[in-house]
Amino acid sequence: MWIRSLQVFFYILHCIRLGAKPWHFFRINACYFNSNKGIFSKLDLNQRIPAHWRLEQYRDTGTEKPARFPVFVKPEWGQNSVGVCCAHSQQQLDRIRAARSPEKRIGWLIQEAAAGKREFEVFLVSETQPGAWAVLSVTETINAENNRFPVNGIHNGNTRYRDITWEMSAEQLDSLWHHLSTMDPFRVARFGIRADSLTDLSEGRFQIFEINLFTPMPLTLLAENVSLPQKLRSMNRITTAFARLTGALEPRDKDTSIFFRKVLAHRENKAATVASTPRPKHGKTVLHKGASL
Repeated sequence: MWIRSLQVFFYILHCIRLGAKPWHFFRINACYFNSNKGIFSKLDLNQRIPAHWRLEQYRDTGTEKPARFPVFVKPEWGQNSVGVCCAHSQQQLDRIRAARSPEKRIGWLIQEAAAGKREFEVFLVSETQPGAWAVLSVTETINAENNRFPVNGIHNGNTRYRDITWEMSAEQLDSLWHHLSTMDPFRVARFGIRADSLTDLSEGRFQIFEINLFTPMPLTLLAENVSLPQKLRSMNRITTAFARLTGALEPRDKDTSIFFRKVLAHRENKAATVASTPRPKHGKTVLHKGASL
């Protein structure tokens, strides 16, 4: 993707300008990396969400029977919604389980569906000093399919993004930052959130269904209502903040080969997911590529 490549180019330029070491980027959130599993575990991160925003999520061993449907079935780690399915009944859940590749190393999770009517992706980059944000953008995820519980992502042809940061006042953005900052002091993060309105979002009446810490894409760069010059300006501001954070890392910050371990995990996850894609049967299950059964 050209946006990702250009973002890396801008980041390296700003690192050179500020005297930061770009290869230290993967140290930024390294303290949340589960070295035993070799992943940023979604189960681990879910436990860091305060109870009033947290969705019920637990490991799927293949025998659990959720009390309520729909539920989302997802790998414990993955990117771009790869491997995520929505089950609307126990029968659909059983079919999803039966189609799984037995060779998949990364475990599976079940998560309750969020109640909010609208889906938002909140991207933030903190300042080098705690207590302030350098970048905060809010992008609404919109799905063209008539489905109350879609699996949105860049591989879903029905998914599109609309930047709505400008629709929120400075006070609302500060309030949203205040709420999110009550969690762990993530240096760079993208939060998947469902809420009924922008007012509810800014006032903390929402549920968080995902926290992405590994090279999270600022989805404002994919928004259809943002022009190319605006995207380039945003990219410049974001990568400058990345470079400042990188340069401010302490020598004691955990140094681990996260990048290569995550690339390996992503390849294994994607290969196993493709191999285990369910075949059409009765009912309907939404898959990560926007296909439906």
